[in-house]
Amino acid sequence: MRIFDHPHLLKLIDVYETETHFYLVLEYAKHGELFDYIVERGCLSAQCALSFFRQIISALDFLHMHNICHRDIKPENILLDSKDRIKIADFGFARWMKSNVTSTSCGSPHYAAPEVIKGDPYDGKCADIWSTGVLFYTLLCGRLPFEDQSVKNLLVKIKTADYEMPNQFPEDIKTLISSMLTVDPSKRITIQGIKNHPGFRLLTPSDYIVPTPISPPQILEPIDPSRLSPKVIENLALLGFSDQNDLYNQLNTKEHTMAKTFLYLMSKKTNFDCLPWNSNQQKITSNVYNLLQIDDIFNPDANNITFKDSRILENITKGPEEFITILQKYLNDSQFKWLYPNDETILAKRDSDGTQIMIIIEYQKDETSNIKLLFIEGDNMALSSISETISRQLY
Repeated sequence: MRIFDHPHLLKLIDVYETETHFYLVLEYAKHGELFDYIVERGCLSAQCALSFFRQIISALDFLHMHNICHRDIKPENILLDSKDRIKIADFGFARWMKSNVTSTSCGSPHYAAPEVIKGDPYDGKCADIWSTGVLFYTLLCGRLPFEDQSVKNLLVKIKTADYEMPNQFPEDIKTLISSMLTVDPSKRITIQGIKNHPGFRLLTPSDYIVPTPISPPQILEPIDPSRLSPKVIENLALLGFSDQNDLYNQLNTKEHTMAKTFLYLMSKKTNFDCLPWNSNQQKITSNVYNLLQIDDIFNPDANNITFKDSRILENITKGPEEFITILQKYLNDSQFKWLYPNDETILAKRDSDGTQIMIIIEYQKDETSNIKLLFIEGDNMALSSISETISRQLY
């Protein structure tokens, strides 16, 4: 939690320890559990349920890309901030998967996948998708798909995917839920499949492109463990690299490894030019120590982006996907390369004049949004032109 930074994952700000207590300082989720939201309102509209669902999938996409499975997705573990934006919390059962297989049976029975209940070795990512399918059904229906007063009967229903699909669900929603609540995990839909499914894209513009998290860079240069502080080695051990020989082998190799990925994430280093503008996978092959800023581990100020100018566009009344589609079209038409790592951020650069911008979307509770244009580099005339053009497009 301390390493990852995503708008739909609850942030861990700091940890304090006394002789008798641990104190976790967490991001404040003012509106509490999604569970209470459902209890208060019952079944949600398709628009509201899909909005929550898309935010959850965005967060899971980010976690799974970094080989983290949550393993306890349920409404009680999903919080809402003051603007009712999703914050996935409670990472007590979460784990980093060195392989795709784990065996610990955990989580709530109503949301647990069949393979978890059976006690079989299972893929934690596939299990997360099942749990999210149960949650999506609950958002739309106001009740669980699998319920029974007898625990034995409940488990039988889950193992056989014995549930009733409400007739009022749109057909695309029915097929999406069915593909998530598939007993055989090898045939269950993937995160990418969900993002491409018509049910996931329901009520969004046809040309809207959904967020894709930025994958960790490929660090090919060997890293000398002796150049890392003991604190860094200790933190890597806590993440799962407890075998020091294995850790040192992963750092010393000329191939990319998960140990290098976590070391990169721990550095809190952001480099605009190192983002994967031309491919899906950026590579780092030189000056790795300068990039990682080894002495700045867990220093939140360790980034090298300096903002040259900023503009704020307030009270955008178009729907989120609608105005993001407008932004995406504008960037394409204006010869920008752009990345959309989550539903609150767009990064863009234009090689012809060196313009680099970060667009931050701030959602309001009243269905309006503010957009902050942060100009990193570029000619002042170009910055003004971009700001004015985007303003005309959105209002």
